[in-house]
Amino acid sequence: MTIACSMDYSTFRQSIVQQQGKLFSRIVEVLFEQAVKFADSGQIEDALAVGNDALTFAKYSDAGYANLYLVGLLCQASLDNGQLQSAKNFFRLGMEIIQIGEQEESYENDMDAFLDLKVRMDRENDVKHQ
Repeated sequence: MTIACSMDYSTFRQSIVQQQGKLFSRIVEVLFEQAVKFADSGQIEDALAVGNDALTFAKYSDAGYANLYLVGLLCQASLDNGQLQSAKNFFRLGMEIIQIGEQEESYENDMDAFLDLKVRMDRENDVKHQ
């Protein structure tokens, strides 16, 4: 794989996606499955660590929409683990994915799910600041 040094980050990333996107998507899938297993067994910090790794690979995958589920899991796991700022960061990322995808597909159910997370974050933020 050869990549020209004169391109910008966006072009560079898209080049990786075109050439190796399927490989990175498979890696994301494996990491996501493991993050879910950790979360299901109550190992929230491990789920977050593996999920963060998956997000890194997701930048170069051709998975697209599937990344939203990963971000939602990480947002939920952050909330479950009392990491409100981390949850807010994942929420913002999820909303960006939804806004980008709105032009292509219906994201209404996903928007509702993320808004439910927002309500929970707001409640936890209010409790934290009382």
